[in-house]
Amino acid sequence: YEMRFDLKTGEASQTKLSGPAVDFPRINENYTGR
Repeated sequence: YEMRFDLKTGEASQTKLSGPAVDFPRINENYTGR
């Protein structure tokens, strides 16, 4: 998130900068197919 504060009006706002963080775990390929 990005937070912005207007010091003259006292207004605060926030903006979402990106989507959710997602991890894609992998199985060690040395152990697959055994």
